[in-house]
Amino acid sequence: MEIVEFKKSPLMSANYVAFVVGNLESVENKSMDNEVMVRVFACAGKGFEGLYAMEVGRRTIPFLSKYLSFPLPLQKVDMVAVPEYPHSMLSLLKVLI
Repeated sequence: MEIVEFKKSPLMSANYVAFVVGNLESVENKSMDNEVMVRVFACAGKGFEGLYAMEVGRRTIPFLSKYLSFPLPLQKVDMVAVPEYPHSMLSLLKVLI
């Protein structure tokens, strides 16, 4: 049995956590200020489709931190590309995969 440990997360509402299961691949890069790792997960073979979202995230994080005068309290931001999600968009602070 493999034991996986996660770093302590900041306090947040339980509705800001999601679990995603599947055959996934990711693209990743640091935010433009090199403070936060930005990752986008997508179905296997479609990781390239997350490149645009990753670039937007890389640029948005430092902009919002400066604009709001409040740094993002996380070391990483994970986004998940969900194909044909029929419901309205969800806003999740953290995604566990």
